[in-house]
Amino acid sequence: KKTRYSSVEQVTDAVRQLCLTKGMTFESADLFMSLVFDLRGLSLGALQDLWQRALFKCRDNWQPLADLLPACETEACIHFLTEIILSQELDKDRVDVFLWSLALIREPTAPMVAAVTALLRSPDTRAQAFLGVSSLVHNFCSKNDRCQVIPEVQEVMKILEGYVQGKCRAREPDEKEKVLISLKAIGNAGLAASAQIPTLNKCVQSKTNLLDVRLAAIDAFRRIPCKADRTVLVHLYQTADEDVELRI
Repeated sequence: KKTRYSSVEQVTDAVRQLCLTKGMTFESADLFMSLVFDLRGLSLGALQDLWQRALFKCRDNWQPLADLLPACETEACIHFLTEIILSQELDKDRVDVFLWSLALIREPTAPMVAAVTALLRSPDTRAQAFLGVSSLVHNFCSKNDRCQVIPEVQEVMKILEGYVQGKCRAREPDEKEKVLISLKAIGNAGLAASAQIPTLNKCVQSKTNLLDVRLAAIDAFRRIPCKADRTVLVHLYQTADEDVELRI
């Protein structure tokens, strides 16, 4: 029978116990998974307290709590992880693990979407944040038929569309990179992106836009429901004097 730790003090002691295990054993694996389940029972305030108590390093500079949190998958854990990413308390590798894990959350909720939206507003936003947040939105929408009218989803899509800058005008390398990753994120969000079709159409139609930007706008349709209007794409395919890469 697995031991359950109901208080911050008990979880802190269990993290210390995990530190003392030598190598990857059945005992350490079992304790690790038990702690993941225990984290799921903690509130945001309790997690903040735990972070102050249990943010210590074990052998080889291992910080078990930092590795445990991305596997938690609760609203409180998602909110807390977002907080410590924005305050730069988590190293790059663990940030990437968390952002990748967003696509794997089994029961995504609107508050989770609201929490990670802050990552898109940060001036230090990284490409993986766009992809992780948009994958969470797609996962959430796959379980909620009317997700497009949910304010938390609308806010994410509004931010992504804002980065596209209307007609995908991008010339400088940094600006172009932000437009391309935003288009990829809109495509990732898929089921939530029908409202962005007019913006995508403008990106596709404008011949003054760079070729790879126009291609990215076309690719952004990949997860949008089939019933959505794709007239612009059909017209593009039928236009003989357009670039062959766009037509195929």
